[in-house]
Amino acid sequence: MKLLYALAAGVLALGPVSTQAQSPKVEFEVASVRLADMTQRDAVTVGLRMDGAQMRIGGLPMRDVLAMAYRVRAYQISGPDWLSSERFDINAKLPAGATAEQVPDMLQSLMGRFEGRKFTAQAIALSLERWMDRPVLDLTELKGTYDLDFTVSPEDYQTLLIRAAVNAGVRLPPQALQLLDNGGNALPDAVEQLGLKMESRRMPVDVIVIDQMRKAPTDN
Repeated sequence: MKLLYALAAGVLALGPVSTQAQSPKVEFEVASVRLADMTQRDAVTVGLRMDGAQMRIGGLPMRDVLAMAYRVRAYQISGPDWLSSERFDINAKLPAGATAEQVPDMLQSLMGRFEGRKFTAQAIALSLERWMDRPVLDLTELKGTYDLDFTVSPEDYQTLLIRAAVNAGVRLPPQALQLLDNGGNALPDAVEQLGLKMESRRMPVDVIVIDQMRKAPTDN
């Protein structure tokens, strides 16, 4: 028996996919935000770069990213100490027709926001698992596809990024792990914005157990 999170249906606030036209938002088509590894980083790879439809922010503190997003100076951003100390890499693809002047608006949409289109309930559970410390199973019995959109605070988003990095096997400095120990996990509460509930349960989960494996492959 393994401790996991089960995604259960509450008062369903998830919106089913609509075919009606909606007012367009200025958002990245796809974007990834990760803690930056600064141990092998030179000055050339730090900062903002635009290459056609690709935007890359390398090794910038979150304070600088927020200043860029809201078109203010870095000293005008007030918040926890990690905004200046922890650095991030952001890779994103601009939508067709977007300009560099619209990047700040797209960064605003990206900060602390979880958004998906045409997700099944099972896909939602798999997406949430990336940010958790245990498996997430779909027990909703929902069969449709849904648009989802919810937000978390910048502090909680920082903790979620650290947890995702740990889950991916990234080695982090002790100060980052300390934030993880102190931050808890706000995602189960945030998911309630969708009318869903994440419950901690003990249930059987299939696993693969390797009894023996040679580290060096044998000659073929």
